[in-house]
Amino acid sequence: MVKWSKMFLLSSIPIFLLALSSCRHEPEVVQDCVPLDRSIERNAIFVDGFIDNPCFNPNNKDEILIVLNKYSSLPPQLVVYNLVTHEKTIVYEGSHLFPPSWGKNNWILMNLSDHNVWKIKPDGTGLVKLTSNNCDYYPKWNDDASRFAAEFGSCGLQKTIIYTPEGQTLDTLNFGALGPGSAWNHPLYSA
Repeated sequence: MVKWSKMFLLSSIPIFLLALSSCRHEPEVVQDCVPLDRSIERNAIFVDGFIDNPCFNPNNKDEILIVLNKYSSLPPQLVVYNLVTHEKTIVYEGSHLFPPSWGKNNWILMNLSDHNVWKIKPDGTGLVKLTSNNCDYYPKWNDDASRFAAEFGSCGLQKTIIYTPEGQTLDTLNFGALGPGSAWNHPLYSA
């Protein structure tokens, strides 16, 4: 009888283990995404085209400057968008380079394809060429818009030039030949 009990017990163990292995518990599903609150859509910007380089109006928290269609087949536009009224104002239409900078003096700095710095009013009037050396990039107003800086890059040399709001040179910061880390020298990183 003892032999038969041992045999029964030994033969039952594999069946018992097989039965346990077939009892799988499904892992608990954890929802890591919170459902989207659809009420935020009232604040969304719905425009045709690609949006790039957003820049808030320093004088009006409800306005944002955006570049539309920079990387599309549509004509590029610099647009002021009102987040409350959803009104769009085209400031400039045409090719431009690098992010614009909106100053407290209500002038917008931008690079056009001639590689110079230009300024324009947010309503699209008053377009003025500020530099003429064909090598100024990344223009950036200082906090009170009493001056702006732009990266100058030509013939392997790189420097940052500080200008008056009218485009007169105030100072030059030389960085020497282009090399590792030189990308950190342009004015956008000092804002």
